[in-house]
Amino acid sequence: MRFPSQNPYPISIARSIFVVLLILGAPHAAHGQLPKIPIPGLPQSKETKTSASEPKQNAQQLSDALAEVRKRLQRLESATPEPVPTAITPTEVSERRSDLIRIAFNLERTLKGLDSSKAAEAAALEAERRANEWKGFDQKPPYSFLFYDELRNQNDAAQAKLNSFQSTVALLERQLTARQEQYREAEKVSQLAADKAARAKGTADEPSALWRLDAANLRLQGIATSLSYLRQGLDAQKPRTRAAEADLSLIKRQLEAVVNHVVFTDDDLANAHAAARAKTTAAEKNLVAIAKRHSNLLAERDQLRSDIEKMRQQTDPPADKPEDSKPDPKLAAAEMKLRALNAEEEALSYAMDLLGAGLRIYADIPEALKLRRELLTSPSADERQRARKQILEIQRTFQGWRAFAENEQVAVGAAIREQESALSALSDSSPERASAQRILTALHQKSECVTALDELITNSGRSIDRWVDDGTESLTRRTLSQRVGDAMAVFWSKLGKIWNFTVYSYSDTVELNGQNLTVTRGLSLGWLLGAILFFVISYRAASWISRRIQRTVIQQGWAGEAQARTLRRWGMVATGALLALFTLHLLKIPLTAFAFLGGALALGFGFGTQTIFKNLISGIIVLAERKIKVGDILDVDGIIGRVSSVDTRSSTLRGFDGVETLIPNSILLENRVTNWTHTNAKLRRVVKVGVAYGSPLPRVAEILADCAKRHGLILSDPAPLVLFEDFGPDSLLFGLYFWVELKENTNANQIASDLRFMIDKRLADAGISIAFPQRDVHLSASAPLEIRMAPPAAEMPAEIPVAEKTSETSATDP
Repeated sequence: MRFPSQNPYPISIARSIFVVLLILGAPHAAHGQLPKIPIPGLPQSKETKTSASEPKQNAQQLSDALAEVRKRLQRLESATPEPVPTAITPTEVSERRSDLIRIAFNLERTLKGLDSSKAAEAAALEAERRANEWKGFDQKPPYSFLFYDELRNQNDAAQAKLNSFQSTVALLERQLTARQEQYREAEKVSQLAADKAARAKGTADEPSALWRLDAANLRLQGIATSLSYLRQGLDAQKPRTRAAEADLSLIKRQLEAVVNHVVFTDDDLANAHAAARAKTTAAEKNLVAIAKRHSNLLAERDQLRSDIEKMRQQTDPPADKPEDSKPDPKLAAAEMKLRALNAEEEALSYAMDLLGAGLRIYADIPEALKLRRELLTSPSADERQRARKQILEIQRTFQGWRAFAENEQVAVGAAIREQESALSALSDSSPERASAQRILTALHQKSECVTALDELITNSGRSIDRWVDDGTESLTRRTLSQRVGDAMAVFWSKLGKIWNFTVYSYSDTVELNGQNLTVTRGLSLGWLLGAILFFVISYRAASWISRRIQRTVIQQGWAGEAQARTLRRWGMVATGALLALFTLHLLKIPLTAFAFLGGALALGFGFGTQTIFKNLISGIIVLAERKIKVGDILDVDGIIGRVSSVDTRSSTLRGFDGVETLIPNSILLENRVTNWTHTNAKLRRVVKVGVAYGSPLPRVAEILADCAKRHGLILSDPAPLVLFEDFGPDSLLFGLYFWVELKENTNANQIASDLRFMIDKRLADAGISIAFPQRDVHLSASAPLEIRMAPPAAEMPAEIPVAEKTSETSATDP
């Protein structure tokens, strides 16, 4: 940044300043003569111009002027102040006091800053020399990351320092412009006051006019000294800015030499931990000291509260007398002191809280350093991602701390301003002033604690932000193959998180040292999938083994195919239940974990599944009683068939027509069921035969019995039985009763059909007719019969229609 070398202020400024100094020593003001003061940075008039080669003389003049201003302040604030004309208001007196204070303040700062420009120029030359002479570090690479971080901190500090100097220059320039305008306005006011004083000479208004002229000149001198100080500060910023630019340039060159040769060793990490422990130890000692002070302050406050209570009891007026309108000054002072003690106690408590926050920050820094090392050097993408996530979390924590510190600074600043206003309202002789000052001191201590914490948070947070940026930059520099590997690692990491996701939590009771403790366990998705896979594989293996056993049982003839199939199904049900219990045991889930099925849920579940459980239990009872077995022939509500299976919910009944009907197991117990093969498989059947009247009955009986004996599937024990059952209207009725054993491939209807074929053939061979229905037709002769002549044979149709022929012969078709 370039600074203007010319002086923007007119010659009249310096001349007016020294006119003011001469006025201060005028006889009408009854003050001593102030020496002529050279104002640095401003041009001097010919009469008052001071040589720049005489800094000691300039300093002496400023000192003499400052001493004279302080004397006037003392006289103004003394017990016997200088007389003031009656026309002068208290406000004007107060403004004069403020102008004197401003002049003294500006003279003090100007006096202190006389040598600042020379010292700043020397510092700038030294910084430029160091920057030009630096050729590299004496230490050879590689360099420690702590050294690299220190250089980066220095770079940030140098940049902030340069920015501060540049901002100060801009601010001073704006202030100089504003002060110049104020000086012009004050100069006009001073000239106007001089004119009024000249017109009032020799009149009664002369004292007040001269007093106001002196006040106007004081205000003009205050603005002029402020201009002098601002110009001096602006001139001093030039070499300071040059020095900051040189330092920043040197640090940047050093960073460029180090950045590509940084290593992260265990020793560096240990040193960082040691530094953090040292800071933590110091903070803990400070915390112990503050806690001790806090304890003593609490004891003092409690004692003061007790004293105040006693004072109140002594000063309370009797009930029959009016209360004194004037409060006890001792009691008021004691209460004010109590408020001061409360403020100090609050400040100490606040300091302890902030120290505790600092301890937490000191604990986070080494952890962040460790994460930074993993982020930069770890070969595992999973570890780098985890470190990045954790360091981002620490960064968010520091951002929260920053917001907290900023808010606290605003709140404490507002409290300080409020207390300063309250303190300024109290007179110096007020008994409450000491306590009010004590409260203000406590607030300033509180502000210092917040400032220290904010500085710690800012510096640490800046380092964390930098480390996050370093990690992001290192990730962007990775090759394509490394990024693919990182992506796969992230994929497997996320898959592992899904695998370890807790899908169900339950409480369990464990015994430890003879005591039952309730612990909470979690069932992860991986364990659940593994248990399901174990159950499926085990069930499949058990199913394969059961099929092998089923085939063996059938081949050995130990059971029929249907019985073996039913036994296998029920065996698989039991195996499934056992595998489920064993799977729960592998998952360490007790059956008590399913207590959630109780109450209303269990009631609703029970009502919804009562039919299923009803049929399940009915199937178990059917199998246990063995009154209905696979292969039995049942008649259930008019449905006749053979039982092909008895399953968990229903049984299958295969009819003789091949249709399979599912019968719920509960029906087999609740309804009437006919089991044709309950105790044995023998079944009696009958074949009815009608022969014509006149047939030889013994021969018919012999033929029927012989047919039954010749059929291989008819049992001989009990032996077939032929019965002459009835004289029918058209035939003589015989019944052939025989027994068959119902086996898997035995069909009683087929046997009856075979017998009918055999009986028909044997009876035909024996010349015995099987009767058929016959009817006798009688003609009534009560009236003459009508006779019609048939046409000649030649006129008869060649063919009789089939339908008519059928109708004429149907009566005689057997």
